Amino acid sequence: MPTRRKPVPGDVRLAVLTESGFRCGVPACRGIFPIEIHHLVPVRDGGDNDPNNLLPLCPNCHAHHECGTITRSALDGYKSILVALNQAFDQESITMLNFLSGIRPPLYVWWWGAATGVSYQSRFCLRRVD
Repeated sequence: MPTRRKPVPGDVRLAVLTESGFRCGVPACRGIFPIEIHHLVPVRDGGDNDPNNLLPLCPNCHAHHECGTITRSALDGYKSILVALNQAFDQESITMLNFLSGIRPPLYVWWWGAATGVSYQSRFCLRRVD
């Protein structure tokens, strides 16, 4: 009698989804939801619920893998890319980049003064509307 599969713990599932940006782990895919958690080493072959063995896939990519269109080595490569991207920046750098993404540079607009025949440069600061 086969052993019963253990569900992926919520914190592990969240870590794996966060690693992929809550998207399918196949770079060419734009699938967002629903997302399935795929075991790179299948549970039937001794794979566990360790985050290094898990890759989020949309149902379409998951089906393509199961029928052999997307190979195991390709999925291993995609997982390696995600791991490398997530280790590229430390937490301080991520915080700084997030801060900088909230700053909007000034927008310069050129316009022609029809009455005077002179061009002017006006500076407008765009405000973020939340």
